[in-house]
Amino acid sequence: TPLPNGAWFANMQLAVWRTDWDLENAMALWAKGGTLNDFHIHNDQGQVVVMNGAEPIFIDAGAVAYGDPEYDAKFACSSGHNVIQTPSGLKRLKKEVRVPVEVERMDAKGGLLRIDASEAQPEVKSWQRRVEWSAEGKVTVTDEADLFDGKQPGDEWFRWHTGATAAPTVSGSGKAWQATWGGPGQGAAMLGGRDANRVTLEGDRPLTVEALPWRSALLKSNYVLVV
Repeated sequence: TPLPNGAWFANMQLAVWRTDWDLENAMALWAKGGTLNDFHIHNDQGQVVVMNGAEPIFIDAGAVAYGDPEYDAKFACSSGHNVIQTPSGLKRLKKEVRVPVEVERMDAKGGLLRIDASEAQPEVKSWQRRVEWSAEGKVTVTDEADLFDGKQPGDEWFRWHTGATAAPTVSGSGKAWQATWGGPGQGAAMLGGRDANRVTLEGDRPLTVEALPWRSALLKSNYVLVV
């Protein structure tokens, strides 16, 4: 019996998908919400992770060590995840929250899901995340968010932990930015013949995007895109 491309774990509000079971070449994606029965609580509700074979594209910072003095501040809190960034999220909330995930489609061609992360952090009034992906390697994440106290110019809205171990090339201005990394000679197992990982970041208002060094359990050191 062929193994499935994806699985939905309702008790965790977790969706897991892959193109196939070739560990070296398959594209894989997982996305999670949250339930009131969670027991290993990080500020990761809304998290999306993408792998391209053995190459991480977007990751969870994980835990370098549970006894690390920066465990709460850099790994368990929102700054260690690809989620919305708020003042309270920069501390480990240690509280179960209801963040439902609706899987609209998940098959061999790709998938589409929606995450209602409005209860993820106290300052969040509304946060809807739409994730759509294809077996050809394209992933589109669309966020619509509103905070009770709003955001000031220059405040961080989102971050994306990349699999880049060298600084990505970041370019753009105004409402559209790009970041690239990887490619031939950098140990990347590229999907579909691509020579680099390319990310486009767009907003309904002017953005600034920078790449900052971080630490992660998977790569020891990597770069995070701060928006």
